[in-house]
Amino acid sequence: PMENSALECDSSLSKFSVRCANSLEDFSPVFDYMVKEGWTPAVGDVEAFYAIDPSGCFVGELDGKKIAFLSTLKYPEKKICFDGQFVVDPAYRGKGYGREMMHFSSKTFPGDYNRGGDAVLNMTQTYEKYWGYKDCGWLINRYIVQVVNIPNTEVPANINLQPIKGFDCEELCEYEEKVIGLHRKSFMEKWINLPGRYGWVAVSHGQSIVGYVVCRPIESSSHAIAPLYANNPDIASCLLSKAATTALDGNSKVLTFSVDVPTPNDQAVKLMKNELKGSLKRVFNRMFSKGLPPNVAPNKIFCVASTDVL
Repeated sequence: PMENSALECDSSLSKFSVRCANSLEDFSPVFDYMVKEGWTPAVGDVEAFYAIDPSGCFVGELDGKKIAFLSTLKYPEKKICFDGQFVVDPAYRGKGYGREMMHFSSKTFPGDYNRGGDAVLNMTQTYEKYWGYKDCGWLINRYIVQVVNIPNTEVPANINLQPIKGFDCEELCEYEEKVIGLHRKSFMEKWINLPGRYGWVAVSHGQSIVGYVVCRPIESSSHAIAPLYANNPDIASCLLSKAATTALDGNSKVLTFSVDVPTPNDQAVKLMKNELKGSLKRVFNRMFSKGLPPNVAPNKIFCVASTDVL
């Protein structure tokens, strides 16, 4: 409804305006800001997020200079939207520009949508106060796992592993929908095929997908697991083991995996914390305005795709 229009702010912010991004190139400077914040995005992340909902990517400008970015990606069929890639230039913080970004984006989707986002813990109360987010008891623990600590796990006898690149994208989307309740082919096609990414699909002898893992390089010595879905911990372990072997075979400089684990899956927390001796780096709170969306299977989510997207 607000696409390609700008919202002029109140008199104290009269030189600041918010608009929908005109193109991927227009929105892409957010990547450099994310790197400077230490969020360790991977090359291509912004492109994949943009593919979900180009109309949900916003740019904030002060006197024509881009100083703020936000994506509020909509899933109309489920009446859900999710905030991410939200950053204001450090030189301009504390002046209300971030609130104006959120206010603008809130006018681009119907009021009955369930709005979500991953908040750093010290921002939880701000999200509750201004945007009606609610604590759903869904924390995301970011663990750093030493690749050498990942054992060579035997693949279960009734499972075979296949490379994710070249695998039928529609089948992957159908499996993901069973796990997180969303079908998003435009995202999947980008996410798994971007340069430097690799992954594996666990397929039962009945030819059904029972899990998959995607890895993306975020630093020269670190890759992110993003996501890791599996029907049970044994399948998750063998997929993670295969990812580690692939990383070491392809680039001996890869020392660590970054893994964003949802705490409702206690088996995933146990795997990362106790069995793999992962060190806890950051904690996020996945919040929603109307509670956790239905049709989510927490016991199958061993690692989320990103803290910038559902």
